[in-house]
Amino acid sequence: NDAQILSFFYNDVNNIVNKTMDEEYLSIKEILNMYLDALSLDKDKALFVAQKEIAPILNSKEKARFFLDILTIVFEDILNKSLGGDITIKSYNDIIDKLATKLNHIDKSLVEIMTVRGQIDLNLNIASIIDHITIFINKE
Repeated sequence: NDAQILSFFYNDVNNIVNKTMDEEYLSIKEILNMYLDALSLDKDKALFVAQKEIAPILNSKEKARFFLDILTIVFEDILNKSLGGDITIKSYNDIIDKLATKLNHIDKSLVEIMTVRGQIDLNLNIASIIDHITIFINKE
């Protein structure tokens, strides 16, 4: 699971192994899993998780960028799955299947995640960014 995600960021096995024990990575992965589960349930749950669980953890631009980078990878897989293609993060297959059938505009959500990720340096409020993404993903 970790190797599949971290191979997008590192090409050295030692870096990947070291990062799997990094507390920052583990906390971001944990909130990512909570977020994806909440998105698969309903929009109110997803917004609650975004506000109460994710925003407090993403207290720096670096953490927010990393979270959005991983979320981008997952949404690329969701889009691929919805189009009948293969996914790269095989350990997320179940949640990707759920979200591929549940979400309406995966392609636009992916573009919005990448756009917002690029705006982090504009000193926007990270909690507001996560709320915005959540609302955008869940709009009908």
